[in-house]
This record gives sequence, C-alpha cells and structure tokens, in this order.
Amino acid sequence: MAKIYTLEPTKIKELFRIVDRKGDWQNYWHKDTGVVLRSVNAILDNGYPKGKGFENWLSRLSPAEAEAERREKSGEGDRTHQYIDSVLTSSGKKGIGTVFTRESLLVLDKTTGQMVQLNDDEWDAVLSWSRFWNAHAPVLIASEMPVYDLKMGYAGTFDALLTLTKTCGVKACGCEELIGKVGIWDWKKSAGIYPNYSAQLGAYAYADSLKTMLDGSTPDYAANLRLGTAHKTTGGYELKAYTTLTEIYRRFLAALEIAGYDYKPFDTAQMEEEIPDQIEVKVNREVKKKGRYNG
Repeated sequence: MAKIYTLEPTKIKELFRIVDRKGDWQNYWHKDTGVVLRSVNAILDNGYPKGKGFENWLSRLSPAEAEAERREKSGEGDRTHQYIDSVLTSSGKKGIGTVFTRESLLVLDKTTGQMVQLNDDEWDAVLSWSRFWNAHAPVLIASEMPVYDLKMGYAGTFDALLTLTKTCGVKACGCEELIGKVGIWDWKKSAGIYPNYSAQLGAYAYADSLKTMLDGSTPDYAANLRLGTAHKTTGGYELKAYTTLTEIYRRFLAALEIAGYDYKPFDTAQMEEEIPDQIEVKVNREVKKKGRYNG
C-alpha cells in the first residue's frame, strides 16, 4: 500500500522533505533527531505581512505580470531551477566550458510526472541566467543546497552559494560591491522582486547548518536574481542584493512569530499512514417481489 506522505531525500543525508500526494511539502524531517522542521516558504506564506501595500500591488499587475505570476506558481519556476542546477552539477572541469541545449537536459514536470524540455519562457530565463553567469565568472561553492536550523525549527533550500570574480561593466547590474565576497543566491522567475524574498534569504543565511558549512560564519551578502526580464542592458536579468543580513533575518523572524500563532505541529505518525490499494464492498439487493414495482 502507498503512504499518504513520502520522505523525499535532499542533498543532505539527514534531511528529508515530507511530501504529500500532490508533490507538495510544508515540513522537513531531520532523521538524526526525529525533529520536524517547517518549510521557510510555508512560514512566509502564512506569516509574512501582506497588508494594504500587497493589495495595491495586486491591483496594479498588468495582464502580462499576472500571467508571469501564474506560471511561476504552476511550476515553471521549479523547472527553470531544475535545469540550472543540472547545468551547475553537470559542468566539466574548472575553466572548461560545457555546452547544454534544451534537448540535452530534461526536467521533471511535477504535474504529469514526465521528463520534459523547457518551454520558451523557461528557456528565455535560462538564457538570461547564462548571460549573468558568464559575465561574472562566479566560483561555485554549493548549488540547490538545503539548510536547516534545529533550534528555530525551519528548513529550506537556497539556489547557490558563490563568489563573483569580475564585474560585468553594466551599471544597472549593481554587481561592483559584491566582487570577491561570498553570497547566498536565489533565482526567481517572477514579475518582480518582492519584500518576502529578502526574508527568505535571511532565513537561509542564518541557518545553523549553513554556518557549520562556512566554519561558523554567515555569508557576506544575499541576492535575488530575477530571470527572463525585459532589462536589455543586462541581457534579461535583474539583480537585487542585500548587504545587511541582520535586517532581512529580522524580517524572517517576524514572519516566523506570526506564522507560529496558528501553526499545528505535524504529527510524525501521519508518515506511517497508508492508502488502501483495494476496497471491499458488500451490496445487499432487495429481492423483487411480484407486483411490487409494476403497480
């Protein structure tokens, strides 16, 4: 019999996602301690203040922007992330370029369970990401890496930990102050860079497991890279960096507190619940008596 929840492994051997039948997750399970950790995204969805500003933003969305948000939510952002991570983990030796095409790397469409090629919008996002990457020659430390904090009770996955080694020469990029510093990055395929994105990065930057990876320190900065944009000077990307990590971490902590008011801890016993693979039905039929139904 299949289980209602499955444990999906991550790149950290002791950390698993608790995934439901739709392929979604709001919790992680730390195997070594048995502790359930809340997803950073779930915390922000439930705890980051929306307010009047958010309502005003929604009302100002153009049809194209609204469509971009719909696509992000429908899985296009995830498929773009999959492709980029495959490129970063499949590339050759240092200093040797590797060529990738749409056809050479397939990604999982979680709605169908099939391996597919990127669509046009997703490919445009990857093209803009490659322009960013090649223009700044980053040194990659980690890609698509989970982090967790047992004390604060959360876990999530950042897209890259890296060091930029050169500027692109485009003023609108804003990369000059980041060169040579260790940054934690999140790629975004959305209609804009929103305030909760910074809180998300703050959570990752201060997670205990990341501090362990960095010998007890935090990154020098955090950054969002929005892909597939109309920014011609950069080649289709928008960069927003956060150099005061304590500020964006406080934003996350505020959301964590708010989300905690209505949070119901996940019962690990649910991980053992199974879905029956058969049914047994007994149908009692009334014996038709002469004249009863024919008047």
